Amino acid sequence: MIKHLVKRGFAVRRANSIAEALTSAAAPAARVSRQTSTLWDNALSFLAGTQKNRRPRKRKGLVAALHSHFSQRIPETELQRLVDQMIARTPSAK
Repeated sequence: MIKHLVKRGFAVRRANSIAEALTSAAAPAARVSRQTSTLWDNALSFLAGTQKNRRPRKRKGLVAALHSHFSQRIPETELQRLVDQMIARTPSAK
């Protein structure tokens, strides 16, 4: 089971007890920030590779497109935060 999940891209490991699994479940901050930057870069390259007239126009469509692009492995709340960051970094078009 563990080999299967690792091949599919999940970060899993074997724990000897429930207490051990729950105490070390928190990911280090460096790993989380590296994952976020990778997610950011991957999302931008996905949108850059999409034809301009086929890009999502609304926030809901963008979240749905990213959710589909990442094969539904990334939780929707994480994608909402990613879209918030994208909107915050985008210069306003006047």
